[in-house]
Amino acid sequence: MNYKDVTVTIPSGAKISRDWSTAQLSDLKAGDFVHVDSSSDGTFVFAVDPGARPPHAFGRPYGEPPPGGPPPGPPGPPMRSPRSGW
Repeated sequence: MNYKDVTVTIPSGAKISRDWSTAQLSDLKAGDFVHVDSSSDGTFVFAVDPGARPPHAFGRPYGEPPPGGPPPGPPGPPMRSPRSGW
């Protein structure tokens, strides 16, 4: 897949974040994944370092199991989804 460089003008009032924290345009680094959204609500720039991980998921640190471990008793049947054909 071929990509090309583009020039984007970001207005001074844009809201910018990098790795889930408020940032300035000068905080963005070469190699960051960047998404720019501009609408009547304003301009939003969201950048992520390719090696960054979200700070938390569902109220706990990223990658940690839920507090308390699994519920007591034998494990239930395997979960099924439409992709598995039900």
